[in-house]
Amino acid sequence: ITATDHSHLKCGATFKTVTLRAKVTIGATGAPTVAKSPDSGFAISRTSTGLYAITFPIGKNAWIDITRYSPANTVVGHTITALNAAAGTASFTTLAGTNAAAVTDPANGDALYITINVES
Repeated sequence: ITATDHSHLKCGATFKTVTLRAKVTIGATGAPTVAKSPDSGFAISRTSTGLYAITFPIGKNAWIDITRYSPANTVVGHTITALNAAAGTASFTTLAGTNAAAVTDPANGDALYITINVES
């Protein structure tokens, strides 16, 4: 976990941005396992085929970046389907390599590298 005090004034108050980075490996049936993550309240779960829910520390704003590692090209994209910084929650879908509009689970052995910036 990296915390950076930007020492900027925003509406008369200072703000801080915390950056969370996690490596999530994918097992059978799309099951995610956090292989490397800060001990900071980050968690991920699979809620249905190709749909994942993330929790993270609450804040005023949040930005999410996801990089996929899929050697078999099982997934070629993703879509953030919800993001609520005040609740510390987000969800996203992973999209099939053969049909970028189809939601699918990543293959066993794929990985997701997730970066979340939370402004408090």
